[in-house]
Amino acid sequence: MGRIQLIYHSETGFTERYARWIANELNCDCVRFDKSITVDVSKADDVLIIGSPVHGGELARKRDIERIVSHAGQAQVMCFATGVAEAEEGIANSLLKASFTDPTRISLTYLPGGFDSEKLEQRTKTLLFLLRLMLKHRRNLSEKQKLLLRRTEVSGDYTDKELIGSFVSEVMRQVKS
Repeated sequence: MGRIQLIYHSETGFTERYARWIANELNCDCVRFDKSITVDVSKADDVLIIGSPVHGGELARKRDIERIVSHAGQAQVMCFATGVAEAEEGIANSLLKASFTDPTRISLTYLPGGFDSEKLEQRTKTLLFLLRLMLKHRRNLSEKQKLLLRRTEVSGDYTDKELIGSFVSEVMRQVKS
C-alpha cells in the first residue's frame, strides 16, 4: 500500500476517535495538530487525510488546514469533518465550499461526532450560546434546526465506527490508482 498520513484536530475527542479508527483500519500514522504544532506532511506520498470538527458551518482551524494542504505536494487530500448535525446529502459539499478557497483537489466526508460542552474552548462555547439563543427566538424552526438545538443543549456521543467504511474504502481506491 502507498504511504498515507492522517492528521487531525480535536477539541472534544470525537474527531480523534474517528481518526484513530481510520488510522487503525489503514495502518497509517495518526498525528494530532493544533495551533502550536507544526505538522510535517512529507510522509503522505499518496494520501493525506485531515480530520477536523465543524464550527459554524466550516472546518475548525481552516487557515491551518489550508496551509497544510498547500504543503501536501502531489498527495490526494481527503478530509473528514465531525459535528453535531446528522449526516445528510449536501452537507459535505457545503462544508468543502465554506472551508477551502480552492476545493478542487480535496474530497470531504461528514461524520456525526458529538457534543461535550465541558471540553470546548471558550470561543466555541460563546458561538454555540449565540446560536442557541438565535434558534430559541426563531419561530417555526425546521426539524433540522430543532435537532441542532437539542444536540447542543445536552452532551451526547453520535460517533459510530461503522460509518468509516466507505471513507476507508475510498482512501484505499486512491492509493491503488
